[in-house]
Amino acid sequence: MVFIYHRLYRPHVSDFESIPKIFRDIFFKISRHISLFQKNIFKNVEPKYPLMKSKYPGPNTKNLLNDLELCNPDFMNIKHFIDYNNSYGNYFQDCDGNTFLDFANFGNKNILGYNSKIISETFFKNQNCFHKNFINKCDAITNYLDDKALNVIEETVNLIKPSSIEKIIFTKKPEELAYLLSIIRRGNIQIENYSNLSLICDQINSFLEKENDISRSIIPQTDFNIRNFSEEFKILKISPSHSLKKYTELPFSFYGKLSFKHCNFPEIKYPLKENMRYNYFIENKCLEEIEKVLKAKFDISAILIETVADGEKWATPTYFYKLRKLASLYNVDFIVDERKTGLTVGRIWQHELWNLHLPPDFIVFGNKFLNSGLFIRNEAMPEIIYNFYSGNSDVDISNMFLINNIIKLINKNNYFEKSEKAGEYFKMNLKEINKQFNLFSNIRGKANLIAFDVNGEKYIGNKEIQEMIYNKLIYLCRNSGIFIEGNEHTKTIFVRPNIIVEKKHYDIFLNTLDNFINKKIVKS
Repeated sequence: MVFIYHRLYRPHVSDFESIPKIFRDIFFKISRHISLFQKNIFKNVEPKYPLMKSKYPGPNTKNLLNDLELCNPDFMNIKHFIDYNNSYGNYFQDCDGNTFLDFANFGNKNILGYNSKIISETFFKNQNCFHKNFINKCDAITNYLDDKALNVIEETVNLIKPSSIEKIIFTKKPEELAYLLSIIRRGNIQIENYSNLSLICDQINSFLEKENDISRSIIPQTDFNIRNFSEEFKILKISPSHSLKKYTELPFSFYGKLSFKHCNFPEIKYPLKENMRYNYFIENKCLEEIEKVLKAKFDISAILIETVADGEKWATPTYFYKLRKLASLYNVDFIVDERKTGLTVGRIWQHELWNLHLPPDFIVFGNKFLNSGLFIRNEAMPEIIYNFYSGNSDVDISNMFLINNIIKLINKNNYFEKSEKAGEYFKMNLKEINKQFNLFSNIRGKANLIAFDVNGEKYIGNKEIQEMIYNKLIYLCRNSGIFIEGNEHTKTIFVRPNIIVEKKHYDIFLNTLDNFINKKIVKS
């Protein structure tokens, strides 16, 4: 066998004539796959620096955007085209051959960088498992799963579950399911049969028609005029006033009578030590607003809050601790949305830093976890309802297998601690280069979720100059090979790198920012 392998691996031309055609075809197929495997997996070295071959956006990008616009105007929200075959680590290459250092992290799911060598090796080692799950469509608990898939689900859940929480439901729309479960629990609705989802909705609708006063509903947090909630379910959602979202495609029929009461999310100032009094005042003001709503209306089912609000707005742990106290005091559910912060703030869960006296009733997760769903506090859901929904969970086994290996790799290489230290390094140096002109303000965030505002003290009140500086900064960074994104309304720059980011990557970004401050601003 050794001799045959040796002859096949290094064959002489005359040898092929004596080898049957079927074996020759097998040899060429094996050699082709081995060469591709070695090229794409074992030789994918991350570039050292960004490289720009044309201005951004390049000619190929413009042509593709024009083609999309002619095809369908709705495609105009697409602005970038990535060549994934030539993207490695923290760098991606666009269709014009420009190599960018990625600080935008498209989709917020690419946690270990582009074409991760470790993940690619894991995929090829377990290719048979992925292949079987894909062919047999093993994407739900109700389908036929093998024992290995069930072991992977159980092991992964044990790796990521928050402390003091045991129940989990996988679903593609976890936020909406949290509304439903909270309404059933807090609305004192007696459901006779939990085995039929449509029957549950019909019974809730009939309950709404018979009862004039609804006992509970749900709250979100933004600026809305107080309306009459006596005949509607409500959710109290806490978010900045500029980021209101309309929920128009809710799947359940009774959501037609579901409404949202919005309250303000505290917009604190940085640095925290210098603005401690102001932040204490603004957070208590927001808490008083929430308590006023809870006292005035008795139909609130739950409080829904994001750990980091839209526009990268943070709050202190004290604020969340007091908010949880309010939810317990007024007997409403506390729903925490961790889809943005999960695996991005130097740990798995951000809410574990709040030192809550009780864990959240519902924790919404998704994005970088590759599967979305709900973690549920044991007391927040009866066993009969949990058994029904957990038995119909929607799980992508392939993604579950990937996140299992990703979490193990993060723990093995201590990526959480490394990314958090790299983030603190970036914030410290950004404050240092910002001292001369005070061009940036509110430098905030942790690990892979950092932001700063382009509205320094010198330009406060002058929106035109702020907008000009913001646009110049985005243009200069992208044409220097640093891909960043921001919020045009608040003039906020988002820094969202992969978890494998290092100080050397931040140094390249800091050099670009330093060049922007010292040359562009001084000249203007």
